[in-house]
Amino acid sequence: MVELPSSSDELGAEFEYDQNVTKQDLISFLEELLGQLKNDDAVTVSMVGTEATFPFEEPINLEIETDYNKKLGKRELEIEIEFREDETRT
Repeated sequence: MVELPSSSDELGAEFEYDQNVTKQDLISFLEELLGQLKNDDAVTVSMVGTEATFPFEEPINLEIETDYNKKLGKRELEIEIEFREDETRT
């Protein structure tokens, strides 16, 4: 299960996570996510003592977007994964 740090918000149908993390925290998060994708057809995310499972089926849409703000010297890499929810697993 991918653990997100506690927040005052409840994990609902839609939430956003935005926080500075260490390189090792990012690696751990991505490895856990990858492990779930390899071993199951669902991803479970936990936050604030609540967890949500997202069963999915193929096809999976992968969208990668980049942006660069030259003035701030700031680069952005956004990775979005979209999928149909596998209704037989809910």
